[in-house]
Amino acid sequence: MILCNSLVTLGGIVKGGSVYATLFKAILIIAAFVISSFFPETVSLEGYGKRFDVTLVHLTTFLAVFVVAADVFYRCYRTIRGIFVFSPEVRLKKGLVNMQVCFETLSLNNTKDAKKALVKARQMLGKDVPLLLWFEGRIAHLEGDTHRAQSLFYALNAREDGRFLGSYSLYQMAQKGHDTANALTALEGAIDRYKNSEVLLTQAFLLAVAEKRFDKARTFLASLRGTPSASTYATQWEALSYFLEAQQTEQKHAKMLLRQCAEMAPELTIPVLAYFKTMSPMEKKLRGRSLLKRAWKVVPHPLIEEAFTDTFSTRKTAEKMRCLQHLFAENPASWLSSYGLGKVAYEMGLWGAALSHFDQAYAAFPARVCAEKALELVKILYPEDPEHTPEYIVWQEKYQDGCSMPTWICKNCAHHLESWEPFCSVCNSFASITWSARLSAGEGPSAALLPKELFAE
Repeated sequence: MILCNSLVTLGGIVKGGSVYATLFKAILIIAAFVISSFFPETVSLEGYGKRFDVTLVHLTTFLAVFVVAADVFYRCYRTIRGIFVFSPEVRLKKGLVNMQVCFETLSLNNTKDAKKALVKARQMLGKDVPLLLWFEGRIAHLEGDTHRAQSLFYALNAREDGRFLGSYSLYQMAQKGHDTANALTALEGAIDRYKNSEVLLTQAFLLAVAEKRFDKARTFLASLRGTPSASTYATQWEALSYFLEAQQTEQKHAKMLLRQCAEMAPELTIPVLAYFKTMSPMEKKLRGRSLLKRAWKVVPHPLIEEAFTDTFSTRKTAEKMRCLQHLFAENPASWLSSYGLGKVAYEMGLWGAALSHFDQAYAAFPARVCAEKALELVKILYPEDPEHTPEYIVWQEKYQDGCSMPTWICKNCAHHLESWEPFCSVCNSFASITWSARLSAGEGPSAALLPKELFAE
């Protein structure tokens, strides 16, 4: 009897949904019935004033029914629990899907569907997820509840795992409201989390410049130098920060700042000339000429030639021409150098050499001014009937096919400006104005002071 009951009980203990577990239970129950059939004696059970005579088969049947019922109830429980209670893997998967839906609907400014997806994501993942708090803040911001959005972002910023999201969202809100002071403060919090982010350091530098906090701007620039691609423009940006600071300070200190700017970035023509103008006549002769030569060597410009010529205003023409030749020799590959040498030869009466120089200048850059000067020389060289000479006809065609002088153009938006400025007046890009005639939009790198929002407002 004990053996039979033990076999049935063992069948109830065995759990599992596999075919082998079910088969093992059935074998144990059948074995219990077979064994119990060899014991036909009856057993009297008394209770509650009643008496029952049962055999071992009766008891084995009762236990077998109990085991089968328990197994059925256990399987039903697991099925029902699987419908209403998800496993951790399923909860994570459903939560991520709803987070993706929330992100996509937010990008379309659909706050109604974003709220529904946010509720479902929280049911699956819980409330202690930083990204869900950020979603809630973005929804509040899109609905116009600025104070609630700020409080949620500040709460996110107070968490170690949500500092960047909170800081950057506060920065975006401040940028949207053109509040550069608070934008800079929020952006510093984001930089604390990602110290080597070139994008964050660039925006922080530009905001500090806009706030006229030039010392702080240069600290961001010092960190920016450590990034891979910043070395190409970091020096120029630092030089421009000195130039902008010079506009805000007294004359004595401004001269020192302009000097730092000119020495760091001689390719910035207008800042170099601004420093040159602050020099005394003696300083222009001692240091100004070498400064202009260094600037011409990097980026030639007619204004540099004009300033260089003014330093020799009291000298004879022949001596002045020789000094200009030294300036043009600093950058012989430039078309402006060839054009300048042509003008020098023209002034000195060396018409054949002048025509050769204008031809070289036109070959390097087909400017109409080169062809115009060449036509004047052809008239001098062939005074009888210049308009019918082959040289005049060729230069007349070159004049018609030539282009105008280069102008100030923004590398970011290709807008033409009348004068150089640190910021483009159209796209607000920093350090993007260049003197050129062949430029299209987006040709060179630049940094916009007011970047686009992460989501359209």
